Amino acid sequence: MTDSEWAMIAHRMAKLKVDYAQVEGLEYHEETNGLNRVIRDSEKWLGRLKLALIISETAIKTGK
Repeated sequence: MTDSEWAMIAHRMAKLKVDYAQVEGLEYHEETNGLNRVIRDSEKWLGRLKLALIISETAIKTGK
């Protein structure tokens, strides 16, 4: 399950109101979330963008 699925399930399937809390961003800890090999900063950024795309696509598709 991605970060967006639970909210879409609650909203679209259970018909519950979903709200949000505005934040400045999620903390990203390289030692926890990163890869186990050395890669360039541009490759790290691309990986994060791909993950954001997966989460966004999941939000659109869940419960439809």
